[in-house]
Amino acid sequence: EETAFGKIFRTHLFTILGVMAFSDADETASEAPWQHTVDDVLNALDTDTTLSVNNSEIMRLSQGRCRVVMNELRFFGSVLAHCCEIQVTVETERSV
Repeated sequence: EETAFGKIFRTHLFTILGVMAFSDADETASEAPWQHTVDDVLNALDTDTTLSVNNSEIMRLSQGRCRVVMNELRFFGSVLAHCCEIQVTVETERSV
């Protein structure tokens, strides 16, 4: 957090973790819907210009601000699942 000229500048890093059970019976039955869901989340974040932020002005909000950190299969206990981690960086400015 920085303060200058009566404004507060903040950089927020959000991590979104998505998990969906993997289908052993038919690998393609779970792969396509999973990738579609990941793409839908990325598209929604890229097109939202406000992210429902109140009392602050979002700065440097542009397409491509999302980053897929990991998209792989992982075990959660004994359950094999698709797992994706998306990071979103948002910079805000607010008057004090």
